[in-house]
Amino acid sequence: MKIGIQGVPGSFCEVAAKQYFQADHVENIYLHNSHNVCEALSNNLIDRGVIAVENSIGGIVEETKLALAAFPLRVLDEIEIPIVQCLMSVAPIPFEQITEIHSHPQALAQSTAFIASKMPNAKVIPEEDTALCAQHLRDGKWSNTAVMIGNAACAEIYGLRLLQEGTQNTDNNRTRCIILASG
Repeated sequence: MKIGIQGVPGSFCEVAAKQYFQADHVENIYLHNSHNVCEALSNNLIDRGVIAVENSIGGIVEETKLALAAFPLRVLDEIEIPIVQCLMSVAPIPFEQITEIHSHPQALAQSTAFIASKMPNAKVIPEEDTALCAQHLRDGKWSNTAVMIGNAACAEIYGLRLLQEGTQNTDNNRTRCIILASG
């Protein structure tokens, strides 16, 4: 069974997919965003899709709302996963030297208090996907004073330094993901 994942390896949707489809015969297909997952389902390129629909802090995921409106799909089920956001870098860096913080708008919205208190002068830069930010950071696409916020799995997968765990505004941070099938 081919499962379309919103994001790349290390994304929270990958976590949700692994929890939901606990089977060896599953092949994860990383499609970066909700639109790509919905489009692949509509074209029968994948069997199921996993996309984030709502976060307890950040609210409705706008890109998902737009993607669901564009394609006639069926919602089969949902899974809610706990979200712990983490601050990562390529090398150790003091908070006061950080100039840029990259992440998906949802992850940034979930970490506003931490960002304001620890890195008030850093530029906050919204990106398409948290785990994709980890790839870009690892690959040197940003300055050496840039960091990203995302899933702790990204530190292990992409060889990043975990500077701070639990950057989210509340410990009761959860994301609801939906499992989709073609219409």
